[in-house]
Amino acid sequence: MRPDRPSLQSVTDTAVSTLALLVQRLLDAAVTTYRFLRRLLRRVLRRSRELWSRGRRRAGELLSGPAKRFVTGPLRAVLLGRRTDLSLLVVLASPALALAVAWWVGSAVGYESVVASVRGTWLGTDPSLSV
Repeated sequence: MRPDRPSLQSVTDTAVSTLALLVQRLLDAAVTTYRFLRRLLRRVLRRSRELWSRGRRRAGELLSGPAKRFVTGPLRAVLLGRRTDLSLLVVLASPALALAVAWWVGSAVGYESVVASVRGTWLGTDPSLSV
């Protein structure tokens, strides 16, 4: 008795249907993986945005509270003095005053005498009151 279909055709149909099922399952796995990774990335981005905004808010609270009072209070007074206008004047006038002192030392006293008087004080062997 002869089968209704030839065996080669039945093997080919089985192979094609198995291959189609395998491709379908691979595509389903790829789509599921893509959706999972997309959700994970969205979750990570949302949490990082929340952490960033919370960190900015806390840093703002810190810098507007005690740290700001310290920077505008004692630290500012130590660095700039109590009268900032006078401190600014001294800072701006210091290069001109340094040039004037350098010119005076070079023309009147001489650098050799300054070095001789400072050397003993610097090394600690012969301190000088003029320094």
